[in-house]
Amino acid sequence: MTIPAPDRTPLRVLLIEDAPPDAALARHALRSDRFAVAWHRSLAESVPALVARAADVVLLDLDLVDTQGLVTLDAVRELTDLPVVVLSGRDDEVLALRAVQAGAQDYLVKGSSVAAVLPRALRYAVERKRARDEIEQLNADLEGRVQARTTELARANRELEALFHSITHDLRGPLRSIHGFAELLHEEYGDQLDAGGRDYLHHLQSASRRLEARFDGLMMLDAVGRAALHRVPIDLTALVHEVAQTLPGGEAIHVEPGLAADADPALLRLALEQLLSNALAFAAPVAAPRVEVDVDPGQPAVYRVHDN
Repeated sequence: MTIPAPDRTPLRVLLIEDAPPDAALARHALRSDRFAVAWHRSLAESVPALVARAADVVLLDLDLVDTQGLVTLDAVRELTDLPVVVLSGRDDEVLALRAVQAGAQDYLVKGSSVAAVLPRALRYAVERKRARDEIEQLNADLEGRVQARTTELARANRELEALFHSITHDLRGPLRSIHGFAELLHEEYGDQLDAGGRDYLHHLQSASRRLEARFDGLMMLDAVGRAALHRVPIDLTALVHEVAQTLPGGEAIHVEPGLAADADPALLRLALEQLLSNALAFAAPVAAPRVEVDVDPGQPAVYRVHDN
């Protein structure tokens, strides 16, 4: 692993301090060639440099000749997004906390001991600001990608929906014609067909019914995908009996007593109508069709619809 060489470019420090002795102490603490200090005596004097971001970090006294307290910090934060380290003559824990909450990277108290920590505090402030900016940029990039993906998925869904409606519209018409002509052929010419012809016709009718059931299933799936769910306790056994009474051949449906579910009544009815009608269609060729609705023995929470 290769460790990159440290950046030797001097850290540009904008010192905003109205007291010459305090400014001298700060400049003395930053006298090494790793820092380049520009001293301004007031906020007004600092405005051009702040707006132009002519520094890497701001070392700020809150109490200046033209502004006092946290108002000073707020004014600087409005002018620039540079990291700010407060260097104050007030040893006030509450003020320090409020300054950090207002956006300062650190709060240092003036005095001889600050010289030892000031260089490191400024470097850390710059690095923290750089890291935060990188995180914000990464978050913005991620949000952009998520938004783009969401837009792409929405477009794909619209295209899929349009294709679905096109397919169902284009194919259901010919299918109805096939089924209708098969029924007509059976009714008007069935007695003229031999056993083989009647068998072929029966298979044609069964296949068309199954295909119609598939289309009905697609339409139901589309309806389910659009509807909002309103879940309530449901007597599933009673609902199956209700649906069975509306279906041709529904007397072949047998349901286990005492079944219950927590579901949307309208959507569950749609699902049962589709499942039961499909089961009846597939069981129709059997001499004594039987469709059962019961509990899967291996999975008590799973209900099943099956035919013979």
